[in-house]
Amino acid sequence: GDKVTEILWWLYQLEQQAEAAGGKVHLLLGNHETMVLYNDLRYINKKYQLVAEKFGVGYSSLFSENSVLGQWLRNKPVLAQINDMLFVHGGLHPDYLALGMSMAEVNEQFRLSLGIPRDKLKEVPVLNFLYGSLGPLWYRGYFRPEQAITEPLLSQLLTTLNVNRIVVGHTSMDGVYSHFAGRVISIDSNIKRGKTGEMMFWQHGKLTRGTISGEKLPMRSLPNTANPAN
Repeated sequence: GDKVTEILWWLYQLEQQAEAAGGKVHLLLGNHETMVLYNDLRYINKKYQLVAEKFGVGYSSLFSENSVLGQWLRNKPVLAQINDMLFVHGGLHPDYLALGMSMAEVNEQFRLSLGIPRDKLKEVPVLNFLYGSLGPLWYRGYFRPEQAITEPLLSQLLTTLNVNRIVVGHTSMDGVYSHFAGRVISIDSNIKRGKTGEMMFWQHGKLTRGTISGEKLPMRSLPNTANPAN
């Protein structure tokens, strides 16, 4: 979109305001943030290409380790657990468990590798998985038949991670939805198009969704289309 830096500065300020009020903003890195940091600019808006050209620098350098936003983003996690929910941008494939790493160790692997060119990341097996299609930044197998997860494997994943549900973005839909009997919640409601959007609310142990008109509605469920036979 064309409001990337505006939103990042808004979140930067909101984080400080939340801490001052005794709250907390949990911001997770996704595929687009990490791509920019290793200079993959396929999806950036033309507005930012022009800005970088006017400054005579590469767009990624605007988020270098020497910039405020660059330092800030490099200290953000990819995985976050809040009570019994795990939040992640794309999702977790069952092969994630084979890494044998704690959530803190995975976040540290990302922190130390942010900005390394993609071809160099591929040379390190752990990083190749974490940044790949089955990794937490890109995985879509909860909703699509490609690389789909089965319900038994999802149950095993949740049990091993000691959480009751996983909340993900990345795969755009027309609203916020519950999947796999509430064990996966998708919250990318395609708000990037600027025409619609929903938010997930979690209050007093209950999940609801909020609309752009200000309504708070019950959570909706979608059938398991990724692997309906399982």
